[in-house]
Amino acid sequence: MGILTVNLLRMSTLKDDKSGHPDPYVIFELEKNKLKFDKAFGERTSTVKSKEIHPVYNEIFTYNDIPELNGMDLNVTVMDKNDTKDRQIANLKVKLDDPELALASGNEYEGCWLLDKTIFVKRSRIYFTLHYVED
Repeated sequence: MGILTVNLLRMSTLKDDKSGHPDPYVIFELEKNKLKFDKAFGERTSTVKSKEIHPVYNEIFTYNDIPELNGMDLNVTVMDKNDTKDRQIANLKVKLDDPELALASGNEYEGCWLLDKTIFVKRSRIYFTLHYVED
């Protein structure tokens, strides 16, 4: 068993929404992909940053009792808070067993991911660190 820590650092160059600057927040969902059914390990949600196209978070989220990294995905969804209905801005999937991340070694990985939905400009990115330790 292990502990996965996600430190949401910031996002950059978010595109304005129809009413002006977006009110972004991030949802992290951890799941293990299995052939028939996925197993969910929970959802963590950041705070909302009002009218920010370059929001800074520095928020830490922890997942305990993670059996292993093989087949584990961290789904990242960027949302825009609205009065009537929140809307999805972008989403991405991070495969935690990716050798490039080297999480199994116990090292922290600081990453920058492109948010590639069409409502974003090409330079829109999300920055967060990942750290996995066996307990």
